[in-house]
Amino acid sequence: MKFTDQGPLDTQLGRVSLLYQVEPQLQLTADGGYEDNHYTLTNYHGPIYGVGATWHPTDRTDVTASWEHRFFGASYQFLFEHRTPLSVWDVNASRNITTYPQQLATLPAGSSVALLLDQLLLATIPDPTQRQSYINQLIQSGGFPTLTSAPVNIYNQQITLQEGVNTTMGLLGVRNRNFVSGFYLRQQPISGAGTPLPGFLSTSNNNTQSGGDFIWTHNLTGSTSLATTFNYLRTVNNEPLTGTTNQGWVNVTLTTTLSPSTSVSGGARYQKLRSDISTSYTEAAVFIGLTYTYH
Repeated sequence: MKFTDQGPLDTQLGRVSLLYQVEPQLQLTADGGYEDNHYTLTNYHGPIYGVGATWHPTDRTDVTASWEHRFFGASYQFLFEHRTPLSVWDVNASRNITTYPQQLATLPAGSSVALLLDQLLLATIPDPTQRQSYINQLIQSGGFPTLTSAPVNIYNQQITLQEGVNTTMGLLGVRNRNFVSGFYLRQQPISGAGTPLPGFLSTSNNNTQSGGDFIWTHNLTGSTSLATTFNYLRTVNNEPLTGTTNQGWVNVTLTTTLSPSTSVSGGARYQKLRSDISTSYTEAAVFIGLTYTYH
């Protein structure tokens, strides 16, 4: 990776992996290799090694875990997914390095509500086309947000060490649907030797973020639904930097379906932000909208 106003950030690594199928539901892995890193301030080269496991105890449960020794210490990934006919559970924890261009090339931050609904409805609507059509109708008529809450990354030209966890739970009822999500992320720019950059060089993405949201939709009638969303986000700068920002908001939306492709909605929003490093504010708003979907 190369920026126009600084030297390239170069990471090269090679691995050899061994796989062992213990049983049809369980697979173990071990890997070893070597890495060579050339960053702005320092360089590092040395061995890497790790272990991992993938477990599928049932058709509805997946567990994946891996650990590896890297130049910045431990790198790990843990993923737990479980679904029932009326619920979906997801836990994702990791520690690894990243860059802003890498983040732009990945999927948007936060859990996709459409994907969560797809997992929830997998057992009740097996046909993927019918399921997707039903999900589109639910999102249009139910006032669902596109994504759940997630940390915010600011553009910088550094290697960032990130350690965090995201959890999501979804419940599907006859007239009620609930999604609860939470996240924690500590991020800090580091050098090629894996040590934190000095404070004056690491002002961007050098913080700890936590928060979550609660999404509740209720079908009042066959064509009208009420959606309520609560969100909270807290950001604290890592030492030696100082500063804290707290933000919370609630959104209530009433949606009525006029036809298979048209719906009208209206609601209210209230949000508050308090910070000792930026301008605080309070907002209250009402809104109304018309949605038309082309087929």
